Amino acid sequence: MEINVQKYLDAVTNTDYVISEHTVQPVAVEQEGVAAALAPLLADAQTNLGAGRIMRSVVTIASAEPTTVALEAGVVNLPMADAKKITNFLGNDEIVPVRLYLVVANKFLNASGLRIDEVATADEFLAHPDQYGQAIVDSVTEKLAHIATEAAKPQEEVKPKTAAQATTRRTTRTAKKATTKKASTKRATAKKTTRKATTKTTTRKRSTTKKNTK
Repeated sequence: MEINVQKYLDAVTNTDYVISEHTVQPVAVEQEGVAAALAPLLADAQTNLGAGRIMRSVVTIASAEPTTVALEAGVVNLPMADAKKITNFLGNDEIVPVRLYLVVANKFLNASGLRIDEVATADEFLAHPDQYGQAIVDSVTEKLAHIATEAAKPQEEVKPKTAAQATTRRTTRTAKKATTKKASTKRATAKKTTRKATTKTTTRKRSTTKKNTK
C-alpha cells in the first residue's frame, strides 16, 4: 500500500480518513488484560488498511490521568497531529509506503507525554497481523507499567513550590518600586520650601533700608 505525500496531507488536514474511538476502564484492563483492551484497535487496523484506507483508531483508558493508545496510518515517524511537519522530511510529490504507527500518550510516560513507534508497513502488518499484534500488546503493556510506576511517585508536590516562588518574586519587585517613588517625592518638596523662605527674607530687608536713608 503506497500513497502520494500530498494526498496523505490533504486527507489528514481535511479529516478525510477513518477515525475509530474506544473507551475502556482501568478495572477492565486489569481483569481482562491489555490484549482484550487493544483488540478493537487491531481489528480496525486490519479492516481499514486492508481496504486501502487511511485510518486512526484510539483506545482511551479512562483512569484519573487518562492514557490514549492509538494506531495511526502514516508516512513518516510523526503523529497525525503533527502532519504539517511531514514536508520537512518528504517531498510533496513522493510516492511512499503507508506505515502503521503506535502512539501512546500520558503525562507520566516521558517528558513530552507522548511516544510514537513504527510497527511495520501496512503491507507487512496485513501479512502478519498476529505477530505484529502481539508486539503492539507487549509494547503497550510495558508502557502502562512505566506510567503506573511514575504516577505513584509524589511528583505533584513540586508544582505548588514553583508557583509560590513565582508569587514571592513578584511581590518583592512591586515593594521596591513603591519605596523608590516615595523617597524621590519627599526630596523634591524639601528643596522647594527652603528656596522660598530665603527669597522672601532678603527682599524685605533691602526695601526698609532705602526708606530710612531718604
